[in-house]
Amino acid sequence: MARAECTAEVVEDAPPANEVPEYLEKYRGSIARIGLEPESFARAYSVALRLTPSRWQVW
Repeated sequence: MARAECTAEVVEDAPPANEVPEYLEKYRGSIARIGLEPESFARAYSVALRLTPSRWQVW
């Protein structure tokens, strides 16, 4: 297992998830498993974050 300590920043100019083809290709099945369509997922999870790891703990 591992844990990362990170700083987070909101990415103001990120496109919605349903407008990023690579993201949809990777996560379409997971989005469907939680009962959402790409458009409703993008509305529900509308804030993009950029995480920058500062420390790792592995055990």
